Amino acid sequence: MAQKRTIGIDFGTSTSLVVDRVGDDPPASVPLGEGSTSWFPTIVGVDQNRRWVVGSEAEHLPATQVIRSAKSAIGENKQWFQLWDESQTLQGLPVDDVIALVLDTLRRRVERIDAAFFAGGTIRMACPAIWTTEQRARLAGQARRAGLDVADAEVIDEPIAAGLSYLRHRMVANLSQPEGLLLVVDVGGGTLDVAVMRVAGTRESPQLRTLLVHGSTDGGDAMDRAVMDYLRPQVAMVPAWQNPHESDLRRALLLRTARLLKEDLSTSDEAMRPLLGSETLLRMTRAELDQAIAPIVQRLARVVWETVAALGDHNVMDTAGVRAEVTHVQLAGGGSRIPLIRNAMRRLFPEADVSSDPLLLFPEASVATGLAYL
Repeated sequence: MAQKRTIGIDFGTSTSLVVDRVGDDPPASVPLGEGSTSWFPTIVGVDQNRRWVVGSEAEHLPATQVIRSAKSAIGENKQWFQLWDESQTLQGLPVDDVIALVLDTLRRRVERIDAAFFAGGTIRMACPAIWTTEQRARLAGQARRAGLDVADAEVIDEPIAAGLSYLRHRMVANLSQPEGLLLVVDVGGGTLDVAVMRVAGTRESPQLRTLLVHGSTDGGDAMDRAVMDYLRPQVAMVPAWQNPHESDLRRALLLRTARLLKEDLSTSDEAMRPLLGSETLLRMTRAELDQAIAPIVQRLARVVWETVAALGDHNVMDTAGVRAEVTHVQLAGGGSRIPLIRNAMRRLFPEADVSSDPLLLFPEASVATGLAYL
């Protein structure tokens, strides 16, 4: 008899990931990206032949011919994207068509590796905790349109999936399990998701009871824009920059450079990147990054604290009691790599274990992995 297969698809704002689990085997990611990488860029563009390109092929196109953060359009209830094609004609593109195209490309990539991969498996996807029932149904509908049999009920809150991966991997790594409350802080590309959960069940089969979820639109994209604004004085000194009269293109190029600098400074104290479209190098330090994104991190910390405090408002226990019961804070999502965010959580919960999934090299993988465990 064939073993049960569970498939988790994290359709992310910046990148997407597919993880599957067969029977009791550990979850495994599918190599969707260039080479052997599992990450598939969630990017769509129009090339010089007015042909749709998806993923890494779109990364090399001019910035104004590329759609990034397509997933955020669902959260914003957008219906259309605007995009310049090679002839500099402004095109209106339905959001649902773009999302279905990305998911269809992802499905076909997987099926090139294993034609029967999705046959008979249970497919789950994830979404920000703040999404409405209608927004979740919209994502599931576009997945079905792309040939992925995803029921509306199988669209799971991202922090819940991340929390389950965290607990299962703490067990595998022989680490202590949370005995009080687990707080999941998932800093994704488009959103911040927060969940307060009580851990039940056994060490080998932990169960999560969600007490409260909350979130905001302060994610990696907002930080990219803050870094871009911080870099503008340096850019103003560049004597000649490609297409200087095309403000949309200039902004897109600078935003892409800002994103790369932010990622570099998550692990380095200083970084340099070429200003795309010019020969100028832009420099930034970790201290400057902290200064640029400080207002966003402060808002992020406020949302986290308001989520915890709301449990007191709901008469679960008083706020001080909730704070004392938070024994573990899980950091998930690409934004959680930023030291300023990690330090902010440690100041809020000085007695808690603030960490990422102990077995995953990338905290971004915790959502898809948790979906495969469900």
